[in-house]
Amino acid sequence: MRYPSQYQSSINESFPAPQPVFWNQRSRQRHLLQLPAWVVFYRLSQKKRPAKVRDMTREGMFLYSDVSCRPGEEIEFVLKFPAWTRCAPIACKGEVIRVESAAREHGVALRLNRFFVLQ
Repeated sequence: MRYPSQYQSSINESFPAPQPVFWNQRSRQRHLLQLPAWVVFYRLSQKKRPAKVRDMTREGMFLYSDVSCRPGEEIEFVLKFPAWTRCAPIACKGEVIRVESAAREHGVALRLNRFFVLQ
């Protein structure tokens, strides 16, 4: 059905286009951290690299780093937080699920296969 042109704009404003629905597929609640950290990757000369942890659960985490990874790659690393956080370092082994590349840093989503807190 065609409406006269003077009514067309009011119809579009009254009935906006449907928005896509996104379902949360996580099995556990994420802990949003936004913490600065240092990451020591075992495959890269064991040098400290700056990172920022965006969120974390027991099953996975998302962090930003200047180290590039590929989806499906298995990585081992130690996550060290600043002293003011009073968080102990965490040794992790996980699989890269996805990578979001930007100009200077990479966002890396990881599924943790194993981790333990170092004392």
